[in-house]
Amino acid sequence: MSQGVTVDETHADEAIGFEIRRRLAAEIPGESAGVVIEVSDGIVTLRGVAPTQAAAWRAEATARAVRGVKQVHNRIAVTTTPALP
Repeated sequence: MSQGVTVDETHADEAIGFEIRRRLAAEIPGESAGVVIEVSDGIVTLRGVAPTQAAAWRAEATARAVRGVKQVHNRIAVTTTPALP
């Protein structure tokens, strides 16, 4: 017996994840390398590291724009590099 996840939901989640990865690679290629995408029942969680807050926000906006996404949880940390003297 399944645990509430149907094959269609799993396939849809995989398609959403694939489309988010594709768009991130096209729109913010260097800035999205450290981003991990998890999708469950249309709910997307973004984790990892981005070089700037703007990059983290762009990743979230990109994910929200994908058809089938119900909600986005942005858990991306921003790296901070110390200023050189």
